[in-house]
Amino acid sequence: MTLDEFNERLSAVQEVMPGFDATDPQAKKLILEELVRQQLLVEYAEEAGIAKDPDVVAALDEFRRTLLVREAALRLTEDIQVSDEEAMAFYEARKDQIVQPTEFRVREIVVKDKVKANELLVEILKGSDFVELAKANSIGDTAAKGGDLGYITEEPFFEMAEQILALQPGETSNVFQGPKGFYIIKLEDVRGGGPIPFEEVKEEVVSSQLLLKQQEVILEQIEKVKQKTPVEVREELLN
Repeated sequence: MTLDEFNERLSAVQEVMPGFDATDPQAKKLILEELVRQQLLVEYAEEAGIAKDPDVVAALDEFRRTLLVREAALRLTEDIQVSDEEAMAFYEARKDQIVQPTEFRVREIVVKDKVKANELLVEILKGSDFVELAKANSIGDTAAKGGDLGYITEEPFFEMAEQILALQPGETSNVFQGPKGFYIIKLEDVRGGGPIPFEEVKEEVVSSQLLLKQQEVILEQIEKVKQKTPVEVREELLN
């Protein structure tokens, strides 16, 4: 092993162990000793015929293929970049899809009896405070908080989702049945649903665009090689 080869090994160690001090003679000695031990085991494996074992040969071949594919992909794509203009154009074309999740602030009253639920709904419609009624009557986990579910993006169950989507902020639903009994909900507020500002998603947009451009270059190269490389697939053997 030459000094240059040893230094390359040290650099490789530093990549996986950032805290490794490549200037420390003792540390370098330990690495050298480990490399020597590895090489001695390689010598043993060669002499024992391990290198000719079919499983080992197959594993080495697979590693070689993987390494070549990775290196080829890196070399094909190393100069590919995504400009700010390209990222912005991608964002503008899909702005309606890059949106904040819609959040609904909901309060609930849950009771076991439908008659009781209807009585509470009448009180609410007459002007009684939803929060106080929830605290006094609801059997739901949110009773102590006046039925407040907070801002939610996913409704707890389908029937509630239907009711929420039919309401405007400030409105109260009719009585409906759910998992724990009979429910009345009030939609307090709706927020979100608008486009996420470009600067907040720029990094993700650039990464996505870069990946697409890299894939295109790799697929183009594969197609070029395919044109001059006969490929025969025996599809009937797949069965």
